[in-house]
Amino acid sequence: MTRFPPLYPALLATGSWLSGQDPRDCARWVGASFFSANVILVGLVVAAGAGPPWIAVLAATLMVLSPDMLRIHSMALSEAPFLFFSILALYLLAASLDRSSKTRLVAAAIAASLATLTRYGGVVLIVTGVLALFLIGDGPLIGRTRSLLLFGALSCAAPMGWALRNTAVAGTVAERTLALHSPTWNQLAAAVETISGWLLPGTPFAVRAGALLAITAGAGIATVVHRFAVASRDRGAPARESLARIIALFVISYLCLLGFTITFVSADTRLDFRILSPVYATLVILVAGAYARLEGAARAMTAVLVVPVLGAYLNAAAGFVRQAHLEGQGYASRSWQESPTLAALEALPASPPIFSNRPDAIAVLTGRPAERVPANFNPSTLRENPNRSAELARMRRNVRDHEGLVVVFKQIGVRGYLMSEADLTTAIPLRLVERTQDGTIYRWDGERAGATP
Repeated sequence: MTRFPPLYPALLATGSWLSGQDPRDCARWVGASFFSANVILVGLVVAAGAGPPWIAVLAATLMVLSPDMLRIHSMALSEAPFLFFSILALYLLAASLDRSSKTRLVAAAIAASLATLTRYGGVVLIVTGVLALFLIGDGPLIGRTRSLLLFGALSCAAPMGWALRNTAVAGTVAERTLALHSPTWNQLAAAVETISGWLLPGTPFAVRAGALLAITAGAGIATVVHRFAVASRDRGAPARESLARIIALFVISYLCLLGFTITFVSADTRLDFRILSPVYATLVILVAGAYARLEGAARAMTAVLVVPVLGAYLNAAAGFVRQAHLEGQGYASRSWQESPTLAALEALPASPPIFSNRPDAIAVLTGRPAERVPANFNPSTLRENPNRSAELARMRRNVRDHEGLVVVFKQIGVRGYLMSEADLTTAIPLRLVERTQDGTIYRWDGERAGATP
């Protein structure tokens, strides 16, 4: 409880305490509840702006049919509540600026605080709020300064309390170490793959690239037509567009945070559907709001692109639901649920200590506590593990003195930074207990240990 923030596990624990259910069952209700809440919230935020109601329905539909959103909300992940608190914070922040409302500003600060307690990346919301209040807010400098100080103090209070707690308990704020490691081409390729999938999900990359060009060209032409149509007539005072500018600030700040994280904090950060989900959800609101402001020919030209996009989303969503229903996801997938290695492990006595390259899977699926085997290097910093020898010696003692087991999975979710099976069997005298299709189980080999000089 130092490496990760507390709100999501607290939600599962509270649900388990109130209902008497397993926290994993509570995760289903949490995911379903926040999926509904996020879809409705996006629709309401878009509906609060100018434009016909069907555009709000369109935005909500893009949330419902997005394979990324379906995947996030159907797994036990903290992104579901994080999206809710993030979108709510951005909307309330914009409302506080448009209506000069201190009440909404306080509510925005609370939502930003809750988002940060869900994922540490929520600190971007605090940065966005401070920048927005200073750059976008009206009134004299002293008034804007008071507002940003109020927002900053309220939004930082609970996360700072959690950071102090972590420091007191474990001597670290978030168990992260700064080290220089440049982004890799694989990370950039993953980002391109994820973002391009938002255009026409489930289609080949070449089709998505062509769609991106077509959408960009169509949006550009529609914007020119729109500007030309309204340039010659009085439209009155321009409407405030605080939300659009705040979302733009948020997206830029969030991407900057990801760049900083990959370069200095966590080299193994993957720019996948999870990490980039806040960008998708906020861009849906931003694009829907821009589309709502188009009129006449400009809107008609852009509407031509809506049909193929919705068709692709519907097809991709149906494919995802079908695949997830048949094969499952994560630890609920058939590969884990029907793992021969896990079945063999459950047939063995439950008392020995267990070491594995997938201790998390063993703990979740069998209920037996397990520890990971020593790491060759830290995947976040890419530096060698200075404690490798000490960890290996401790593991050796436990396996020898307590008849422990070493379980190595070979096909599912192999983690390359951990010691390999060959390294383990070379460093520790182990005897094969069971070899299955997806892994092996070992015990201490006393005869081999006695023969070792």
